[in-house]
Amino acid sequence: MRYLLLIPLASLLFGPLLAFGQPSPVPASPDNRAWLDSVQRLALQQQVAAVRARAWRDTLQAPSQTTLCWTGVSAAKRNATPTLALTGPSKLDGCPLLYVVNGQPFHHNDPATTAALQRALTRGPIRQVTLLYGTAAAALYGSRGATGVVVLSDRKAKQRERAQ
Repeated sequence: MRYLLLIPLASLLFGPLLAFGQPSPVPASPDNRAWLDSVQRLALQQQVAAVRARAWRDTLQAPSQTTLCWTGVSAAKRNATPTLALTGPSKLDGCPLLYVVNGQPFHHNDPATTAALQRALTRGPIRQVTLLYGTAAAALYGSRGATGVVVLSDRKAKQRERAQ
């Protein structure tokens, strides 16, 4: 005789986090596009300060909230003509931005890269800040850039470009 145990995947993934962790408020995320637009108007020093603060907040977000920032596939009702559609969250504003420092992307949900991102942001002076969203971000970085991309380069990157 075979037994089948059905356990919802969400309870395995989020159950321990919700049951044993202490609740910590995550600051409400501003509209990513509006934030990128407002930062783009600032001077370089102010841009760097704003990006550092936003990166710090994005990397400290709870893992349970950042896992909801993905697109998926949904099947329509079962009938004679089934349909399949790519779906995504209605608003990606709560999702962290993609950070690229000297050509290296940093993923917000990997502890090793979030630590490396914090080191890269505090390592030295930033020479250039480029903020991308919409089709430009999607064309360069695919679905990872759907929420917006912050591209940073420091002086060492500029020197490496000149050497090549």
